[in-house]
Amino acid sequence: MKRQTVRGVLAMAPEGYARPQKAAGQRARTELPWWASGAVVLGLTMGLAMLDAVVLYPVLNAALTQSSWMGKVTCVGIAAVLNILPLVMAHYCHLQIYRLDPGAWRLVLAALLAFLLLFAGTVVLRVAYADLYGQAQDGTLVNVMEETEGDGLADDGKADATVFLLCCEPLATSILAFCLAYILDDPVKRRCNWLRVRRVQLREARADLLACRQELQKDISDHELFTLDDQLYAAKRKEVQGRLDQLMARSRYLLARHLHDPAAISVVTRDAEAAGLSPM
Repeated sequence: MKRQTVRGVLAMAPEGYARPQKAAGQRARTELPWWASGAVVLGLTMGLAMLDAVVLYPVLNAALTQSSWMGKVTCVGIAAVLNILPLVMAHYCHLQIYRLDPGAWRLVLAALLAFLLLFAGTVVLRVAYADLYGQAQDGTLVNVMEETEGDGLADDGKADATVFLLCCEPLATSILAFCLAYILDDPVKRRCNWLRVRRVQLREARADLLACRQELQKDISDHELFTLDDQLYAAKRKEVQGRLDQLMARSRYLLARHLHDPAAISVVTRDAEAAGLSPM
């Protein structure tokens, strides 16, 4: 993105409306590390779910012999549920901690119970098919009944260690998914970040409204001044016209009196009284 400058000086560039909002969004993103961003957490969650599916597939493929695709679909579904339930628990844990939802603990317990049941089922299944992990690379089973008891115990120990590791693997990935979701999915922090951006937007809107109000007040003031000038002009003109009529009536009365014409005086007086003037 090309930076806008004024005569080569970046500081003289206009601030505009987009830059404060962008700065508020960048401040919200700098509060979290790069590995806690939404895209990274989503990618890690999908990767952990695929890892659980790959680890669980050999056992389910051996256990579900009814169909070839049943083991694949089941292992993908179980792996997805084991990694989605921690996300749900992390969200409702925040709601319960901040007292935003008084009944959130019920959902946390329900999700935790479902996770423990499913995880316990995978552990029991791996223990039941522990002999799968004692196979040789060519596909033939290793004979655990060796001539010496020490070799048999060693093979059993290797199989148990493999089963234990594979049982811990989905638990570790689920805990990692829960931690990432707990760090990222914070409703209070998300609301605060939204309020920061919204505050910048409202400040900009307030500045626009104040500027518009000043312009409107200026226009209204000019209009009121012109109207007041017209009213004052009409009032002064009426006053001057009244004085002129008064002077004309007075002059006619004096002229008729000077001519010693009683009839003319009566006519002037009658006309002045009809016009609401006093010639006297």
